[in-house]
Amino acid sequence: MAHQRPVTAAPSSRQASLERYAATHSQFEVTSRIPQLLGRAVALSRHLDGAVIDLGCGEGGTLAAFFTVERDQRDQRDERAPLGLELSSTRAAIARRRGFAVVLGNAMRLPLRPGSVALAISRHVIEHVDNDLGAAVEIARTMVSGGVLYLETPLRLPWAWYPYRNQSGSWVLDPTHVREYVSAGQLTAVLEAAGLECRAVEVGPIRFPIGQLALRVPGASRALGRLAPRVRDLASPALAVPRYREIRVLAVKR
Repeated sequence: MAHQRPVTAAPSSRQASLERYAATHSQFEVTSRIPQLLGRAVALSRHLDGAVIDLGCGEGGTLAAFFTVERDQRDQRDERAPLGLELSSTRAAIARRRGFAVVLGNAMRLPLRPGSVALAISRHVIEHVDNDLGAAVEIARTMVSGGVLYLETPLRLPWAWYPYRNQSGSWVLDPTHVREYVSAGQLTAVLEAAGLECRAVEVGPIRFPIGQLALRVPGASRALGRLAPRVRDLASPALAVPRYREIRVLAVKR
């Protein structure tokens, strides 16, 4: 599948659709799970002098779980307070109410100084940006020498189908996706071109709480009415998404 091109949408303004989607699709339970590779990234970056940034922090799931990783790896919290960057004002407001420092911003124009980031975390963000190489170059610009990037994105398997269309009319896992990679090699080529060395690559299932999956069926949220928020926030059971996987990459700035 490495020769195929990723499924993409035409570049356009998606802010309005992003906010509508954020109002009905919670991210917290999805991003609060910490894969082992992210734990490795945290440990690898600990000796570096620089900030910890969660790019596309959503509602703060990873920001909250960051400290859990630290408690598992040593008996105190990491002294580096992570900063969240989020494009959606809806999700940023939720994360702030939970007590996290969050800045509104775009992955293509990060409000960060060159060489200021020791650990950059990007979970299910790069599939939303118009220019994935441009975003990877911008992330690399902010990182210290030897800085660590942990990145996740969906992997689209053959015959994948999901009841959403993006703005180009393609069937996709999420209507705000600009692209969906069809091989891990497509993603690692982008990161390597941006000056990052991919040290580890994993592919695993994408698991969503069943309540969130139910609300992704067109019209389900409207039909449920006042019950929709309760269904959305159900943490279990969680199901693997058919014909999709998740690419997880640990990369280091050369």
